[in-house]
Amino acid sequence: MAQAMSPEKFRHAMEDRIKGREHSSYPTVRAIHEGRATPEQNAYLGVLFYHFTKETPQVISTIHSRRPDPAGCTRSACPK
Repeated sequence: MAQAMSPEKFRHAMEDRIKGREHSSYPTVRAIHEGRATPEQNAYLGVLFYHFTKETPQVISTIHSRRPDPAGCTRSACPK
């Protein structure tokens, strides 16, 4: 089994893994931010956002529930 990383090393590893794939680098997101997106682009991003947020809370809740440090949890993620 692999050795657990320190929180700092884990954060850097995750940042390196997503580098270049940040949400803000997508052309549609940039177009919306700059005010030049078409209604179709806005609608497409809305559909993607809906499908993403439909599943994300369960994934995030699972991650938060397994945190060893309750001080780092938010009130909703780690209720007392």
